[in-house]
Parts: sequence; C-alpha cells; structure tokens
Amino acid sequence: MEQDKIKQFSDLLSIYCDKKTILSFIEKIDGCPFSGFVTNANDKIEKAFSQDSHIYQSKLDKNFYYFDKEDVEEEKLGNSLYHHLGFFYIMDPASAYMTERLSELIRPNGLVLDMCAAPGGKTISLKLRRDDLDMIACDIAIDRAKELNRNIERMGMDIKTICIDPVRLALHDIFDAIILDAPCSGSGMIRKERKMAEDWSSQKVLRLLPIQKALLEKAYALLAPGGILAYSTCSLSYEEDDAQVHAFLSAHPDMEEILVDVADSVVKKDHGYHLIPGVFPGEGIYFAFLRKKGTSREPLKSARLKEKSPVDGYILFPYKGNAYLTRRMPSLLASLDYLRPGIRLYDASEHPKFRYDNGYSKVATGFPFLDLSRQEAIRYFAGEEIRIDSPEKDGIYILRFDERPIGFSKKVGNRLKNYLPKGLRASLW
Repeated sequence: MEQDKIKQFSDLLSIYCDKKTILSFIEKIDGCPFSGFVTNANDKIEKAFSQDSHIYQSKLDKNFYYFDKEDVEEEKLGNSLYHHLGFFYIMDPASAYMTERLSELIRPNGLVLDMCAAPGGKTISLKLRRDDLDMIACDIAIDRAKELNRNIERMGMDIKTICIDPVRLALHDIFDAIILDAPCSGSGMIRKERKMAEDWSSQKVLRLLPIQKALLEKAYALLAPGGILAYSTCSLSYEEDDAQVHAFLSAHPDMEEILVDVADSVVKKDHGYHLIPGVFPGEGIYFAFLRKKGTSREPLKSARLKEKSPVDGYILFPYKGNAYLTRRMPSLLASLDYLRPGIRLYDASEHPKFRYDNGYSKVATGFPFLDLSRQEAIRYFAGEEIRIDSPEKDGIYILRFDERPIGFSKKVGNRLKNYLPKGLRASLW
C-alpha cells in the first residue's frame, strides 16, 4: 500500500491507540487477511478437517475456526459438502468474536432484531450460539436481503427475514436485543478488500454519520427496557465509533454501557472495543454494548393460529399461500411483510417433484431417515439418482450425511429418486 495511504489510516488510530498498537497495524497492513468460519458442530468439523493443519480452532472463541488463506482456498471451502449442509458459516473472525461476547448477555428466549443484517454473518453466528433466540434479520436492499435469505435457508435456521428500511419499521419498544452493524466508511476492511483503501475518504465518513445517528435513534425506539443494543462498524474512524456512541449516550441518559471481558488483543477506549488488524487476529471492527435501563418488557402475546403444526416445538404460520414453521410468532410481528417468516413447508415451484419444500427436511420428524456415504451425498447434491443396497422398504425418506438432513427422496427398489431443487444443486468436493 502507498505510504500516503498507510499514514492516512494509521492517523485514524492515533486518537485511541498507543504507538505500539499503531506500529503493529502498519507492520501488518499489507499482510494476508484472516479468515475463518463459525460453527456449533465442533465434533463434526474436527473430524472433517482433522487432516488439514491449515484449519485450526480459535483460542478466543471455541466455536470459531481459522483457515490459512494462502493454503486453503475460500471458494473451495465454500463449495464443500459440510458448507452446503450448513455445518458452518464463513465470516470474519472479528465479527464472530463480537457475537460470541454478545451471546452471553441476552435473556433466554429473547426477541432479537438485526437491523442491517445482509449477508447474514452476525445473525447466523448469534443463532448458532443461542438457538433459543427468536430472530428477525432485516436489510434495506432487496438483492442483499435475498442473499441473506439464501444463507439462512442453507443453514436450516428458523430466522425471519424482511426487506425494508429499518427506520420505517412500524414497531415499538419490544426487542430484547438489537444488532446495528451500521453502514460505515469500511476502513477496517482495507486488508480484506483492497478497493476499500481507494474508496475511503473523510467526506465519506461525514456523509455516513447522520445515517448512523438515525439508525441509532430507531434502535433506541425499538429496544425494550432492559434490552441490549450492540452497535458496530467496520471502521477505524473515531467519529463513527466512540464519538457516535458518546453522543448517543448523552442524548439518552436511560442508556448505559455494558463492560465485558475481552482478550488482551482488543483495544478498550471510552465506550466500546476496537479490534485492530495486526493486533487482533482478524480484520478491523468496533463494537459497543449498551443497555436500556429498566425492567424487562411484559411477555408478548402470540398470534392466534388455527392449523396444527406437524413438528413439535414449532407453530404453523400461514403466509402468502404457503405455510411456515417457526418457534414463535408474536401477534405484533404477524403482519410484517416477510421474505421468509420461518421454515417453508410446501414446495412453491410451478411443477414440484415433491410436495414439501427441501427446507422442511431439516426439521421434519414424521419421515424415516436413510444415511448416505460422503460420495453418495456429493452425488445427491449434483442432482444424480442414487443406487443403494438397502433392506429398507420403499417409500419417502429424509436423506442424511453425518446426522445432518440433506433432503427428501423416494426409495424405489435400489434407487433413490433425487428431489433436491435445481437451485440447491452443486458440484462439490
């Protein structure tokens, strides 16, 4: 990186970092960015990648694994069988660390909103750690929201998704936690995306400050008493980070900062925590946890639903001509315009091969299972019909690999018909 750019970004740190930290940042500014993935299936991951010394568990986060980008191709890892089965989600180590800290603070069965969620890393990372949470993931851009939706579906998660400007959400103070990963200048990602260095300017910072402030104000209005606001950016700029939080706390004396234990590689300043490239083993983000004073809200009333769910622990929510499985549907949320209010029950394509949606196979309990070998599972994802020597009787089965459902199939003799939708098929390694 050019020297004037290096000075430009290192100057951003001078407000809240000592000289040693700044020198570490400068030394590693042209280094290879850290990458990894978050999971809650550690035993399966360790078995799958035990022979690869370039994939290793984080010392700071037991659910996070690093991979050496110089020896492990991210595209290949993202096209692996375990990735397509939803065993893990590839994301930045710093973002994963933030959600690990946040996961310990939210009350049991809490209602959580991710205001700017796409492509879904923080939402998915938090849900992997806290499956009890009822989560809504929102993004303002339809293309990004659809990508968010696809990632959640691949993970087989009961997370509701919506596409709307979060400032326009017609709700009140009901959320037990809100993640606000605000639009920012992106200076913390200059190693991961080199174009960010050229794109950055002080004018961009100033242009984004009022947007961040408006989102913070909306988050305050949506947050229940006793609720937690997790504010974050991938910016190194003091104005977007501590200064923004300081102004917010000054405007809202009923909000208070939450202090958490962090690693020695995390920089603590006035109100939040800075993860600096070259110091923390990840890319650059800032986060602050803030609590609205007061007692927790009253329990939310559930929507009245007539149809009985086919799966214990879920309710059946009819929506736009289909039906969706979700753990909870508060009546206040039933009228939202969803991309996905839960796990879809029926195949909505024009000429479905099978009545039920592939996503339903992830939670369905009324079907027998057939376990596939690794090669059989890879062939199934390729759209092939599987030949199998099995004494099981003919009929509908849910196919599995390593105890994780893949999808539906019909056994006819020694053949397994492939019901995997074309949009989910892939040539895997």
